[in-house]
Amino acid sequence: MQEINAEYDVLFSIWKQRYNASVESCKQTTETAESTRNEFYTEFGWEGNNHSWDRSLKEVAKIVRMYVKEKYPTYKFSVRTEYFSMGKELHVTLKESPVEIYKKYEELDDEDKKEIRRKLSINHIWKPDTWTEAEQKEIFEKTWEEKGNYFKCLNEITKAVAKDVDNFVQSYNYQDCDGMIDYFHVDFYYFGCCRDGRDVKIVPKTARIKKTKSTPVKKEKIA
Repeated sequence: MQEINAEYDVLFSIWKQRYNASVESCKQTTETAESTRNEFYTEFGWEGNNHSWDRSLKEVAKIVRMYVKEKYPTYKFSVRTEYFSMGKELHVTLKESPVEIYKKYEELDDEDKKEIRRKLSINHIWKPDTWTEAEQKEIFEKTWEEKGNYFKCLNEITKAVAKDVDNFVQSYNYQDCDGMIDYFHVDFYYFGCCRDGRDVKIVPKTARIKKTKSTPVKKEKIA
């Protein structure tokens, strides 16, 4: 990449001279090679509005830990970092929820059912050509009982919480990746706080309200 950038810097000045000479009546461009260089190498690159290369992953983890604790006091999240030879990863996992997080069969919409059937099919659990609603319900619920949470769908409340936490985490991240050209450039890897199949305990509880010191009442003297 350094060699490519160096060659671009040289060729840009040549292109600029030719362009200015061919457009005499136009105002000459004041662009530089640096100003025209794309911030990202791929078309899929993005940078979170809170991202900084000067901030360590441990610092990001500390910020995220404070965020979920203050905004979702009735939930419990695990926040930890992991380092390996090719990069680093931030793990944020929902461990406890005060309410049920998955939809019951009666709450599933058509897209939910379609997605569950897709998972059942690719895992060679169920491949019927036709079925009744009662048969589908029976198979879904049996699979949930025997195979776990991977085949369930998050309810709307949990989706909203997960989306908010994931968006907050990604606001501190940077990604410029394209699997087709085998190019990966990230600050850290992150795969969401509600991965399929993770066990989440349902622990009903209310947020703790900090007690404020009450002002002592002065007793009036009786004459």
